[in-house]
Amino acid sequence: MHLLPFFGALDIRDITREQVKQWGYEKLQSGLSFSSVQKYLAPLSEMFNHAVEDGHIEQSPCLRVLRSNRGGGVNNR
Repeated sequence: MHLLPFFGALDIRDITREQVKQWGYEKLQSGLSFSSVQKYLAPLSEMFNHAVEDGHIEQSPCLRVLRSNRGGGVNNR
């Protein structure tokens, strides 16, 4: 419902960190809470972790995306 419309047509090797950040910020702007967006990001991140382990990609584009800071805001914008 949240990931497939944005990433569904893309090959996993073509998804960039900027696209993951764009997806996250669009979800936040649409009214989803930060914790909800993080919950939706978790399976995507796990998928990329497996792709790294299996040698399909070198690094996950989800690393350090939408991490909260101590002030309650969002880093890496």
